[in-house]
Amino acid sequence: MGDVHNEFSGTAFGPVVQAGSIGTLVLPPPTPVVLAGLPPAPEIFVGRDRLLTEILEDVRPRKAPLRLQGTRTAVRKWRSSVDTWEQGRTVVMLSGPPGGGKTGLALRAGHEAAVRKWYNHQLYVDLRAYEDPSLKPDVVGALGALLRALGFPAETMGETVQARSMHYRSRLSGLARCGHPVLVLLDNASSHEQIEPLLPPHPRNCTLVIGRQRLAGAGLTGARQRRVTVFDEAEAVAFLQMAMTKARPGDERAGDLTDLRALAEVCGHLPLALDLAVAKLVAVEHMPVQALVTRLREASGPLDLGSGTTAVRAAFDLSYARLPPEQARLFRLVSLHPGSHFPTEDAAELTGLPLSEVTAHLESLANAHVVAESGAQYGTYRLHDVLRLYARERAEREDPDTVRRHAVARLLRHYVRIARQADAWLRYGSTRGAGDRFADRASALRWLDSENPALVGAVRLAAASGFPADATALALPLTSYFDLRKHWADWTGVHELAARCARETGDHTSEGDLLRHIGRAHAQRRRFDDALDCYHRARRAYRTAGNDQGTRVVLGQVLRLLQDVEVSPWAVAKAITRYERVAEFCRAADDPTTLANVLTNLGNLHYNNGSYTSASNCHLEAMAVRRRAGDVRGVAQSLVNLGNVARRKADPGQAATDYDLASKLFRDADDRYGEAQALENLGLTHLAARNVRAGRAAWRAAADCFAADGHMEESERLRRAVETLGRRRERRALLQALTGRTTFGAGMIAGVSGQAAGDSAGGSGQSDHDGDHDPQQGHDDHIGDGHSFDAAGAHEPQNVINIEHTDVVPDHGNGYGVMDDDHDHYDDDQDHDWD
Repeated sequence: MGDVHNEFSGTAFGPVVQAGSIGTLVLPPPTPVVLAGLPPAPEIFVGRDRLLTEILEDVRPRKAPLRLQGTRTAVRKWRSSVDTWEQGRTVVMLSGPPGGGKTGLALRAGHEAAVRKWYNHQLYVDLRAYEDPSLKPDVVGALGALLRALGFPAETMGETVQARSMHYRSRLSGLARCGHPVLVLLDNASSHEQIEPLLPPHPRNCTLVIGRQRLAGAGLTGARQRRVTVFDEAEAVAFLQMAMTKARPGDERAGDLTDLRALAEVCGHLPLALDLAVAKLVAVEHMPVQALVTRLREASGPLDLGSGTTAVRAAFDLSYARLPPEQARLFRLVSLHPGSHFPTEDAAELTGLPLSEVTAHLESLANAHVVAESGAQYGTYRLHDVLRLYARERAEREDPDTVRRHAVARLLRHYVRIARQADAWLRYGSTRGAGDRFADRASALRWLDSENPALVGAVRLAAASGFPADATALALPLTSYFDLRKHWADWTGVHELAARCARETGDHTSEGDLLRHIGRAHAQRRRFDDALDCYHRARRAYRTAGNDQGTRVVLGQVLRLLQDVEVSPWAVAKAITRYERVAEFCRAADDPTTLANVLTNLGNLHYNNGSYTSASNCHLEAMAVRRRAGDVRGVAQSLVNLGNVARRKADPGQAATDYDLASKLFRDADDRYGEAQALENLGLTHLAARNVRAGRAAWRAAADCFAADGHMEESERLRRAVETLGRRRERRALLQALTGRTTFGAGMIAGVSGQAAGDSAGGSGQSDHDGDHDPQQGHDDHIGDGHSFDAAGAHEPQNVINIEHTDVVPDHGNGYGVMDDDHDHYDDDQDHDWD
């Protein structure tokens, strides 16, 4: 498991709780769960009809004030009343005891509201606040997940509560004004701090907040308060009868009202306790109801969860006492899982038991209603938050620290192993090694998508509980996935935390790798100062490790970063000379992967310098190298570059062929964003050739790809452009503008330098800021004049239709690393620089 140190320093991604001793397991704060839709409501619903009707009335979308006809004064009053109305919000607070059926009732209301077509979108957020109320809630993570569910581009959402909350409110307010209101269900909420940033504005939107205690005031001022109490006697008996007869039609015990009343009383009329009691009766077909009542009355005292009732503890104790030893152990250990849902194979790793045996145990636990099937996919289960606390309490009481730590260590090793296999499919696409669990790239990507919250939680768990080497080993293979999906906050946060862990263990090479990847993430977001800072930190780590190759890689990345902001002929010529030297070195060293990336950057430099023949030769050689390596995504990126060159050389037929083939290859590589960019360029090429029908079709397809990848603003931008093409006058102006258009890359450089695209060739475009370098780092800091750049200057030029895209790799900084199996870290192949 690597070296373990009983210390931790620095500021981590989310709260990090240090273990009290090396033998203590400390769980990190739970990660919020966000779904773009509502989970299924419970099948059995009794006794809450009146309350459901009241809640539905509460969540009905509010209508705007009626428009007043008449004088200007009346119209002004109406507009004022509309403005005031739009500042309001609709919030309903459901509170009640744990296990009281609050979530089931809220889901019932949410689904009914959807059936009535009140809301176009529903968002479900499980804040998991009661799993460890002492820890600060992850509001930043919840906002990020909500914005992704709403299709907000990850690269623009920011990294603070303030920034994300602003985007969240703006998006939901805009949807409501356009007649697309949203219902947000916040489950397991415990504080104003957690809730207020998640409350959508505009009264057409609605928030259902579910918590154990009544929350009022601040952002909840004016919220409609609904108290969900336990069942009364008649409702509890009806629930027992319905549940028993549904499980066993004709069960005679359901007609014994006296015993059922006694059972309801001993369960405190609490729905969760009643549900567990029914599970006992169903499991033991001939058990008299009175016998179960007797056993519940003999159970132990209340569970200390703030429930204020003995029913929870009594029902849980009885259910737990009936579990066979292996099932009881499984129940305890799955409470250590970092996700809200856990697949069967994760439970097998926690217990160390065979998968088939764990599958049978989980099915038995589900039949006993101790765990529940998540509904997300077959073989995935979840724990009610109260049951998770109970299971964790049992684990701390019955399992020694060493047992729990070994369970977590097995799970972390499992995640590292599978994440590396998934990463290999993402980066190579055609490699299947011995023991690989994935059949193809698509299955690897599906696993990463479904397990992303748990993987992020696992890195935090490893760092918090004294497994720093595992935090590093797990974070590195997640790089390509974060890059592909553009999960900026997860990428930078997880890697920062893992880099600190690597530094704590003395693994400075991995520290440099992680910091370099963070720099690449910042570079993609055009946060040049942050990127340069990370590159400088990475170089210091490499130098401490004596890793000369890593140092050269960082210097190459600094040089590539400066391409985005330097436009002086001297800087371009210097960069071309350096890249030509690196290319010769790679050919001599028989390093084809690095050679392809170097040639790509060199080709783009020639392209920006107007040397189109040289640019084409570089991209053709890079494409040939990538094709031999089976790098489908890399070949597609080379084709986009070749299409750009062909278009600049006034060969629209060849450009269209290149873009079309690139889009198909991107689709094969599951890169919808790259496919969208290639299709957008294809449409631009057709339009420049006055083929409006083909251009419109390509842009529609690109908009669909952007939408499928969650980039709704990009999709809407293209859809608006398609609409423009349908209006004759605006179409004529657009086509005239496209005929002599500059490239997207030139437009970006012009945007950074603050010049118009047509004037960018005449200025240096260099930053006026002085370099901010560590003087102890030596003269290598000053490659490309060593300027630092302010990301705030990276704006779009105002007088350019900026819709053409160039190669994704050099312009956006995607990397294709090569895993070093001997050292469990990556030797990235991007942009070496040798002096």
